[in-house]
Amino acid sequence: MRLHGRADGGGACAPLQLEMELGLDPSSLNVPVDEFLQHMHNSDRERFRLMLWSLQENQGGELQTEFRLKRQDGSYLWYELRARAAPSDNTRLLRCVGLMRDITSLKRSHERLMHDAVHDSLTSLPNRELFLDRLQGAITRAREGQMNRPTVMFIDIDRFKQVNDSVGMAVGDSILLTTARRLARLLKPQDTLARLQGDLFALIVTSESEPARIVAFAETLRRTLRAPIAFNRTMKSLSSPPVSANCGSKWGGVSRSSARRVTRMLAEL
Repeated sequence: MRLHGRADGGGACAPLQLEMELGLDPSSLNVPVDEFLQHMHNSDRERFRLMLWSLQENQGGELQTEFRLKRQDGSYLWYELRARAAPSDNTRLLRCVGLMRDITSLKRSHERLMHDAVHDSLTSLPNRELFLDRLQGAITRAREGQMNRPTVMFIDIDRFKQVNDSVGMAVGDSILLTTARRLARLLKPQDTLARLQGDLFALIVTSESEPARIVAFAETLRRTLRAPIAFNRTMKSLSSPPVSANCGSKWGGVSRSSARRVTRMLAEL
């Protein structure tokens, strides 16, 4: 679709197709530039405005950018704009003519790929790479005094392979999903729960710093994991055969050397 606009605040001329895609009334986007920018996502608006000012200052040039426009229902669509400033005798007037295309599907596919690269496919929890990245970040922020020193906890399910072998992987996956959901409900937003591999989970706890409270939190984890899990119309517990869960922790402040030891340990798994 073709878009016309003026960077002097005079107005933008958007095609009917764009207005239909956004669920807007005809001519809703044929407004002064400042009003057109109100349809943009807050994170894109100022950057786009600066690009227009730059074109006006240089009296021409090309514009290539991506931004989000708000639909009538409150959601956003992604667009790519390729534009060029048209010649003008008026130095205060900058007329741009460009082409726009909807790249929402492309953006969402890219976001899914980025998400899948650092998240476990079964539980959607952060994977080993994201866990280590967040651990390093937590250590850095703790050293700068921006947050509590992190506590790392590891949880593994004993005899989990026997469960897969005896009752099938579908049941094993159900146990992992249930375990992930139970653990996630206990965490605060600043904490991290990750699935490192198989039946091994890890937590980065930064919401608590007192040893007594961390011990109490670990005990809460154990009680949560002991609750029976229902599958195939039966109840199984992680605290009795054939399955159990172990929780180990490192508190009192994880240092950079501790993080390196964690990294080496995970590399050997």
